[in-house]
Amino acid sequence: KVQFDDSCDELATFIYDPEESHKKPPIYIGFGSMAISSKAKLLRTLLDALRFTSQRAIILRGWAKLGVDCLDAALDAEVIAYANRNVMWVESVAHDLVMHKCSISIIHGGAGTTASALRAGKPVIVLPFAFDQGYMADRVVDLGVGYRAPSITNCSARALSSLILRALDNEEMQKRVSELSLKIQKEDGVGNSVKIVRDEIAVHAERMAQGGDIPAKS
Repeated sequence: KVQFDDSCDELATFIYDPEESHKKPPIYIGFGSMAISSKAKLLRTLLDALRFTSQRAIILRGWAKLGVDCLDAALDAEVIAYANRNVMWVESVAHDLVMHKCSISIIHGGAGTTASALRAGKPVIVLPFAFDQGYMADRVVDLGVGYRAPSITNCSARALSSLILRALDNEEMQKRVSELSLKIQKEDGVGNSVKIVRDEIAVHAERMAQGGDIPAKS
């Protein structure tokens, strides 16, 4: 189900704004279902990084409900003003409709989001929070299709700015992620998953038919 905070037409208008045609497409930023304790700190880092690099962005509010309302109107006046001019906030979004229209993605490194970002064929910056996201960040680096940012608690706006500029200007990385995207698009993920499940069922059925132990449920 595809849902946007604003209409699809408004999203398209933001992406293809003729007054911004001299700039690169906006950056996609999203952290999915991650719980974020220091929302103001993260937003200052993100918005300052966008400001330092003169970039626009589509930012997923996500489960953390990110937005300028998380900031201090007086203390953060400058970044709020920049966000009001250069950021579109969305409640939810279909990755396959948006990511390929953006210049790069900044994500948390969840398996599904990372796969979507790479399928889109654009460089990825992973800002890992927890779980297997550090591993996903390392894989992105190993494949030469993106960068691993410092952890959410240690990432500064200057560090993120540097990664954004490197990702935007790295032609070799763009070539590699485009090639990887084509490989991912050719995969039959659902078919392969069904085959794995069926093969496992067949192995367990044969084991039980031969009098073996019934596999424990996980």
